[in-house]
Amino acid sequence: MVSQMQHDVSRKAVGTAMKLRVQEPTLDMIVHARLAAGLTQAQAAEYVHLSTFQRWSEYERGARKIDVAKWELFLLKTGLHPSGIKLLQPKSK
Repeated sequence: MVSQMQHDVSRKAVGTAMKLRVQEPTLDMIVHARLAAGLTQAQAAEYVHLSTFQRWSEYERGARKIDVAKWELFLLKTGLHPSGIKLLQPKSK
C-alpha cells in the first residue's frame, strides 16, 4: 500500500518529468543510451515493446526514426530520463 507521503512524492516527480521535454534523439544518443544502460539491442527493444531487435537496430543505424514517446519510455525504464525517474524494469525472459 502506498502511503500519502509516497503518493505526494510520486506526484511531484511526475510533475517534474512532465515539464522536461524529451527531444528526438540523434543516432549517437540512441546507441550511447543503450550501452550506458548495459543492454543488448534485443533487451532495448523489449523495454519499449518492440517485437524484434531488428527495429532497434534500425533506430541505431538511422534506417528508421524512433518515436519520441518510445524514446522517453526507454529513458524512463533505464533511469536515463532527465527527471531522474526510473520505472520498474521488465522481467527477463
